[in-house]
Amino acid sequence: MHPIHELGSPLDPKVAIHLSREYYRGKTFAITAKHASKENKFIQSAGLNGKPLKRWWLRQHEILSGGRLELELGPTPNQAGAKGCPLPD
Repeated sequence: MHPIHELGSPLDPKVAIHLSREYYRGKTFAITAKHASKENKFIQSAGLNGKPLKRWWLRQHEILSGGRLELELGPTPNQAGAKGCPLPD
């Protein structure tokens, strides 16, 4: 089984995770959350490195490879957002 991370609403609209040069080649994983606020706390859509992400999780290696996660937040849950998403293996 490979480590996974569940997506959730970030507290800040922009976060950068700077990965250790010694262990992860010094990559950066950036997370942006459009419309982030106390009211807009539900993920409406997600994208990973410019492509739509139709699941509620990321694999550890996707984060460690560096890149960017883009979230769009809204005031109500998106019931269809990850519907039918395969479970991680």
